Amino acid sequence: MKTVRFTQVIEQSGQPEVYLLFMKPEKDPEFQKALKANRIMTVHTGAKTDFGAVGYQGDAHAQILIFPRSLKGFEGKNVVGIKYDLLHEEPDTAQRPAAAKAKKELPPSKIREKKGEEKKKPAKPAPLPVEKIEKGKVLEFPATEKEEEDSDDDSEIKAKVRRAVKALEDGKQVAAFNILKSILES
Repeated sequence: MKTVRFTQVIEQSGQPEVYLLFMKPEKDPEFQKALKANRIMTVHTGAKTDFGAVGYQGDAHAQILIFPRSLKGFEGKNVVGIKYDLLHEEPDTAQRPAAAKAKKELPPSKIREKKGEEKKKPAKPAPLPVEKIEKGKVLEFPATEKEEEDSDDDSEIKAKVRRAVKALEDGKQVAAFNILKSILES
């Protein structure tokens, strides 16, 4: 089989675009239009070297290129010397089907964040100073007997915990354990 260099194909048929099939080839109108005009090349990636063939080969692992002009003069030849750096990095999505155009639009706040600008946060209302709260609008509840007892218990518990911490600092783990255990049992 005869071969032709990829650079020769680009010279005659123009700069190709990488094309991604987002749907079945039979249902993709842009793909069908390019196929009928002989502007499609299938690039096969192999174990040794990559090579191209004019037309759509249906290989799931192949890359599809669409050229601006016809590839009819290269039919039946293997295209060798594929230089991927000569391909367009970003295909033109303005002429793609709706599935390809479905890029998520970012809200302006996210665009600012991407550009490095800080997102402005709404100002929170300042809390009212304690002096400005009217006494008549705040209900004060009397402390219950249980709360008073709890406060006594809290100081006793705190004292025991302090003793346990001191015992741990002194390296007396067993003593600290026994103190903590007595807190739980009371």
